[in-house]
Amino acid sequence: MILTEEQEFAKAEAKKLRKFEKKRVCFEQNSEHLRSLNGLMWQVPLIAMTLTGGLWFGIAQLNPNKTVVMGVLILAAATNFGLIFVMLRMRYIFSQILLKTKEFYPTGIANTTGHCFLKNWLVVFIFSLLLLYASISSLVGAMNVDYLLYNNNNNEEGKKSVKESVKVNLKEIKSEVCK
Repeated sequence: MILTEEQEFAKAEAKKLRKFEKKRVCFEQNSEHLRSLNGLMWQVPLIAMTLTGGLWFGIAQLNPNKTVVMGVLILAAATNFGLIFVMLRMRYIFSQILLKTKEFYPTGIANTTGHCFLKNWLVVFIFSLLLLYASISSLVGAMNVDYLLYNNNNNEEGKKSVKESVKVNLKEIKSEVCK
């Protein structure tokens, strides 16, 4: 079948339109991914702080045995260290999506490269340093369990077992409530 010049033009335009629509949908999807990744990237440090603080608080309050303390602190260290790689991976994916977005719409992306040596990776670098510090602190704590368990509470209540401490606290609460 022989197409007229107008039909060939219409066919070419329809093909261009389909190609553009596909790129537009990819652009919109990439934009949604960027928003999601940005939110997740800012949540990782909060997750790390909550986890590390909760584990250290639990150790300080419960005064469990040495093996449990070591295990919990090593867990905190491993988690903080692992979250460094999570941050790096998320930022890498972020940068790859930005590249594809710039290909589609170069003038629609702000130039935020910055002036320091890290440029786009500054926030991830700082978060990673803080996570590394938290990881090292937990490892140092795991290597000094005796100091954490016995030298931080020189008073008699600090040396009591968990069960006795709970009984003392319950008696104090009852006496306050029953007044």
